[in-house]
Amino acid sequence: MTELSGSSNVSLGVWGRVRRFLLRDLSGSPSPPPQGPGVRVFRAPRYWERNVRGWPFATVPIVLFFLVLGGVLIGLTGTLPWISVLLILDGVAAPLVLFPGKVAALYPYAVVIEEGTALRLYNPSGVLRFPLDQVKGVRWSWVYGAWVIAVKRRYGLLSGFLIHFAWARQGRELAQAIGEELAHGA
Repeated sequence: MTELSGSSNVSLGVWGRVRRFLLRDLSGSPSPPPQGPGVRVFRAPRYWERNVRGWPFATVPIVLFFLVLGGVLIGLTGTLPWISVLLILDGVAAPLVLFPGKVAALYPYAVVIEEGTALRLYNPSGVLRFPLDQVKGVRWSWVYGAWVIAVKRRYGLLSGFLIHFAWARQGRELAQAIGEELAHGA
């Protein structure tokens, strides 16, 4: 019999095991260091961090679904309908855009500010380090519902990164801290 933390003797069924897997930290994603001198660490709330860490894994079944659905349409019609071509192209292009194109790094789940030197953004595809002189600025965008960190040079397909409104107060404090660092560096 396996126990959940904070509960009495509860036997884990299939759904309990799935829930435990989904609610634990994914070991493949890097974690920021503890806050220290000259280093300020900002983390997204736990539910947002887990959401961001898990969404690249959720793309795999979606991509497979698009590929299979496109193949089924081709098999059923005996021709090459435009919708099946579109589904197959989406299934092939999505992983290319997400990983080699660096779009998986759009939403970081933690940001470390190395005072006077750089920003480190923690995301599902790894850690990105940007010298402060490469950061254009930070501004709120109602379109994205997020703080936009714009960079001077494109990184893959990205020209900036988003701190989603789900970061709440921590996101506002992060945006202010980045603005202060940029003001000191100017």
